[in-house]
Amino acid sequence: MIDTFELSWKLRYEQREYLEEHMGIKLKELAVATRVRNDGITYKAFDSKYGAYVKITISLPRLLSKGVVTDEDYTKVERQIINELTFYFGDQNMFQEHSLTRLDYRIDCRNIPKILRRLYINIFDKAKDRYYRMVKIGIITKGRVKSKYDTGSVHKCKSIEIALYDKEAEREEKKEEIKPWEEGVIRFEVRLKRDHLKNKKRTGVDNKLIDYWSSKRCKEYVEKYLLSVYYSEDYYTLDAAKKIIYGSVKTNVKKEKLVAFISLLSKGNYNSLLKKHSISTVRSRLKELSELGINPVIIPEKYARGFSSLPNIIEKELQAM
Repeated sequence: MIDTFELSWKLRYEQREYLEEHMGIKLKELAVATRVRNDGITYKAFDSKYGAYVKITISLPRLLSKGVVTDEDYTKVERQIINELTFYFGDQNMFQEHSLTRLDYRIDCRNIPKILRRLYINIFDKAKDRYYRMVKIGIITKGRVKSKYDTGSVHKCKSIEIALYDKEAEREEKKEEIKPWEEGVIRFEVRLKRDHLKNKKRTGVDNKLIDYWSSKRCKEYVEKYLLSVYYSEDYYTLDAAKKIIYGSVKTNVKKEKLVAFISLLSKGNYNSLLKKHSISTVRSRLKELSELGINPVIIPEKYARGFSSLPNIIEKELQAM
């Protein structure tokens, strides 16, 4: 589902005139003047050498006062945006002129107890440091100092970001209200930025909100980017993974190679494997582990007494979409 998006416009003369003359709001004052009108909509306006621009960022859960956003909500959201633009700029057709400049897809894994959220965040932190052009920029913390409860991590490049975080812990650290739909949630986001949306337009996908308002498109992005970093198999402790490998029909030589491979991985992360093996060997071993239903990211030893295995919460949510 979509969580947040940003739309932008280059203002025409009559639109700016309506704002400033009829509404009595100077362009540079728009962000402050609109702050209390509609929860979930944030304005940004500025002049440049190319003209005057307005951007609005919309948080759909706040705008709709609910956690689950569906394809059927598009008409209601479009109507609310049109009403906003007509109110401030006197133009009912202004919405059609928008450019989509950012959009965040999300999936929420719900009803996860605090101890399990902490464990999952720890596991996900052992994922790839790099994927394609995206670089892991580290753990999400409170300010610049590592907090007692690290809330997640982000991979990013110029055009796309993928993020995971404990939504409830994030709210607690910011001392913000925890909405009912945010309780016990680990959130995954795929954030499409301006460069990606511009590139997609060149391939025939227009940068309009309706072109990305789709559960099907959301699922495609989540599968492509999240599963490439976090994989789709269930998680096991090292001992449980070894048991599955030794119980398989693979040759003894192959079993020993897989056990050595996953033992090495349990002490580091994906990138540590590349120091010992070629990329082709790593891919081959990962494929074999996938065939056995083993996620290459191992449950940390300090949690092994309580959990020998954990379901893959991303895959569960994707199956439900």
